[in-house]
Amino acid sequence: MSFTKIYQDRFEKLSAQAQDFLMNDFETIRVQDQYNDSKIHYFKRENGELLYLQAIEQEARTITREDGTRHTFPAFSTIYTREERGEDSDAYGWQRATDEEGLLDHGHGHWLIWAMSQILEPTDTLDVFRNQANRGAVVLAVDFNTRQSLIEYEMPNGSTSMNVIDWMNDDNYYKSISYKSISKKWLRLIQSFSEFWGWEGRQQGRSEPVPMPIITD
Repeated sequence: MSFTKIYQDRFEKLSAQAQDFLMNDFETIRVQDQYNDSKIHYFKRENGELLYLQAIEQEARTITREDGTRHTFPAFSTIYTREERGEDSDAYGWQRATDEEGLLDHGHGHWLIWAMSQILEPTDTLDVFRNQANRGAVVLAVDFNTRQSLIEYEMPNGSTSMNVIDWMNDDNYYKSISYKSISKKWLRLIQSFSEFWGWEGRQQGRSEPVPMPIITD
């Protein structure tokens, strides 16, 4: 897979992890269209070939008509085909995202590179809604295998807590992680970034900071 110049420049600005991820086989990535809330772009790479699928997904919704009656539109999902875009092809579903020479075209390049640029990186800051308010948080590590990020947010009293969230922070999923039971996997990822060497958490209810264990094996 290769890129036109504009997307090659953008590709090179991605993190080393993101670049490595794209150049190897990966399972399906779901990309929300920036301009159409119902349009979804899907990418995956199998046996070295990049594949693409576009779909329209609409959640169930209810409207009130002018006469006061209500109508519910059911949820639906529709896969675009090339025929629907006016092209002569009997192909359906997943399509090759590159030409015969392996060059990624403009449309596919835009969405794929944009999606990868949304992945959180260590030291990124963000706001998360916890305990009835937005809290400032920092990304400690990102796991490309599970597509998750480890963040730490701070409360007004100075205490901190850790959560595992989606790697792009594009849904409401999160899981609390204890300073005492943090896995070796996350510790190794944290320690791979010198920015966090010597990191200490401040767990609620403790007067002393919680030092990060050192993983040596």
